[in-house]
Amino acid sequence: MNLTKVTHIVQKRVPLIKFLGPRRKLVQTADPTPQLHPLAPKGATLPGGSYKNHQEQHIHFMNYDELPDKYRRTELTSDEIEAIEASFWYSFARNGTGASAL
Repeated sequence: MNLTKVTHIVQKRVPLIKFLGPRRKLVQTADPTPQLHPLAPKGATLPGGSYKNHQEQHIHFMNYDELPDKYRRTELTSDEIEAIEASFWYSFARNGTGASAL
């Protein structure tokens, strides 16, 4: 036998994952109220309501017409549309279903 096989047989296998136990115990001990981390600075506050009261909400929705030309969708030419439709019918016919299935 190889030395590695012997060590695998003799040594107790210890999993790398540390399990926390049954979920029932986790739910009972969990506190649902938000709290600061114990090492947080003394003047720190919880994120939430007070933060939103002090900061103005600026939401800007951009219209697609305002986009620069390089970000706009290019129009398809009739040749491109025909190539797309031809490739669809080709793949449709290759699968054995034929065009009559539509």
